[in-house]
Amino acid sequence: MEKSGIVIAALVPCLIILSIIVYALRKGNSPTSYLEIILCFVLGLISLFFVGLWEWVISHWKTLFSHQLAYGFYEAFLLAAIPEELSRYLILRWRLSRLSRPLDLTKCMLLGCIVGLSLGTLEHLAFCLGEGWMSCWQRILINVPYHTFAGAIVGYFVGYGIMKHRRIWGYLGVFITIMLHGINNFNLRRLFETVPETDQIGQVVERTPGWLESILITHWPSNIFVTLTTTILGIILFRKAKLLKITTQDGS
Repeated sequence: MEKSGIVIAALVPCLIILSIIVYALRKGNSPTSYLEIILCFVLGLISLFFVGLWEWVISHWKTLFSHQLAYGFYEAFLLAAIPEELSRYLILRWRLSRLSRPLDLTKCMLLGCIVGLSLGTLEHLAFCLGEGWMSCWQRILINVPYHTFAGAIVGYFVGYGIMKHRRIWGYLGVFITIMLHGINNFNLRRLFETVPETDQIGQVVERTPGWLESILITHWPSNIFVTLTTTILGIILFRKAKLLKITTQDGS
């Protein structure tokens, strides 16, 4: 009974966000077909298999990262940020390049939201079932918005790069989301790990963490920073996409 409650609580916000995105895609001047929306959503889900394969391959390199900070980089970037954001980029690069011209950057961003939300929803559900209610509420506030807006950011830069015939813009978009994702996932506890101190008889002396350490290792400061940054950047790019569309229409 508890598991079913967690599933409902985890999925309802995702379904609400998905409904809003689909509505926005369907009500535009050139409505996006349901087939395209479903395809992007399914591709986002399938990308988790690519992420899993990447993690399996990269796990064989774990012994190379013996230092605590190096292992933190390995966990945050190599195991999570790089494969997830790279798969998001590859999907959007393939799909957006097949849209009719001229490209509508708002549509590119909304399709990016679909890809980001689908991957984020499946990951969100898995963590909620594994970790319980506390993880459920935290991920609804932090991870679901992040994945949605990260998809929008990549969608904007990929679409803009296609418009300008310069892939460097798409690479910039995926670089931004990789950095934000890695910061979000980095275990700040590793910044404070030191060689254990021992007393005269060799027993380990427990170290009392300072107030700054106690706050940072909860993950909340980095989670909130990354979510706010991603959300604000996503909103700014949505406004730029809308203004660019108006400018293009006036110019034509």
